[in-house]
Amino acid sequence: MKKILTIAVLAAALLTSAASAQEQAALKKVYNEEINPLEQIDQALAQARAEGKFVICQVGGNWCPWCLRFADFITNDSAISSVIEQNFVYIHVNYHPRKATEWSSAMMQRLGNPERFGFPVFVVLDEQGNVLHIQDSSFLEEGKGYNQEKVLRFFQNWTPKAISEANKNTPLIQSTIMDNDILKALRERRSIRQYKSEQISDEELQAVLEAGTYAPTAMGRQDPWIVAVQDPDIIAQLVRMNADVLGMDGNPYYDAPTIVLVFGSRPGKWGNAVYDGSLVLGNMMNAAHAFGLGSCWILREREMFDNEEGQALMRKFGLPEGLMGIGAIALGYPAAAPQQPKARKEGYSRIVK
Repeated sequence: MKKILTIAVLAAALLTSAASAQEQAALKKVYNEEINPLEQIDQALAQARAEGKFVICQVGGNWCPWCLRFADFITNDSAISSVIEQNFVYIHVNYHPRKATEWSSAMMQRLGNPERFGFPVFVVLDEQGNVLHIQDSSFLEEGKGYNQEKVLRFFQNWTPKAISEANKNTPLIQSTIMDNDILKALRERRSIRQYKSEQISDEELQAVLEAGTYAPTAMGRQDPWIVAVQDPDIIAQLVRMNADVLGMDGNPYYDAPTIVLVFGSRPGKWGNAVYDGSLVLGNMMNAAHAFGLGSCWILREREMFDNEEGQALMRKFGLPEGLMGIGAIALGYPAAAPQQPKARKEGYSRIVK
C-alpha cells in the first residue's frame, strides 16, 4: 500500500511539473538575454525624459514562470496596460541568480539590489534614474496568478502624477539631502501586521539587532537590553502573556516568527530607560525595513514582566536584576503589502529663527 501511495505521489508531482513546463513553454519569452541591461536602462531613461514618464524595470528572466506569467497578465488586461502605456517606459531586465554576467553586479547595485525580494521584482525609476520604489511581486499574487486590483493599484500609486501629488506637502523631497537612502527608508517604513511563517536569516537578525545597539542613549549609558526570541515555546508563552494583559485570545505579535524584546532599568535606578529603549526599538524597525523585513511595535511588555512569571522568564534570558519591559517588535518577512503613507498633517513641523 505504501509503495502504491508513493508511486501516486510521484506521478502527481511529475504531472504538475509537466503542466508547469508546458505553461512556461507557451508563454511569450519577453527577456532579451543578449543585451547589456545597463544600456537598456539608459535607453529607457532617455525615452522617459523625452516623454515625461517614469521607468519600470521588471527584473527576472525567461527561466522564471512567474515573470512570464506577469508579462502575459498585464498585456492582456486593458486597464493595466493603459496605465503603463500612459505613464511608464516598461522594460524587462534580464537577470539569473545562478548565471552571473559581467553586468549583473553593477546592474543590481544600480537598481537598489532588488534580488532580495525574489522574482519577478519591479523597480520604479524617476526620469533621472533614481530608485523610487522596489515592489515585491508576492504582494500582487493571487492563487497561481496575479490580483488585478492589487496590480493596478501598484502602477497607479507610482505614476508621475501620483508622486507629484504626494510631494506637494513635502517640497524638500526632491532635494539631494532628502533623497538619500536613509531618509527614503524612513519615509517608506510602515508597520506590518501580517507575516510569512518562514524564519528570517541569522544575518538579517544580527543586522537588525546591531542597528538597535547603535541607538543614542542618555549620557552614552547603553542602558537597554535586547532579547530576540525565535524559540516556538517561548514565543507561545509571550503571546499568551501579552494577550492576557490585553484581554484577548488572539496573537498580539501577529504570528511573527521572531519577537525582539527590549528591557531597561527601573525608574528608581535610571530615569531615562523608557526613552533609551524606545530609540532602540525605532532603530531596529527602520533597519528592518531597509533590509526588506517587516516589523511592528508591540506594547504591554512592562506589564508582562512585572510579575513572577515575567521575572522568571527574564532570569531565563540571563538578564540582570532590576529591569523592566520597555517594548517589543514583531519581526519577519511581510505577507501583505503595507498601506500607503498618510499625508503629513498641516503644521507638523515648524522653524523658529
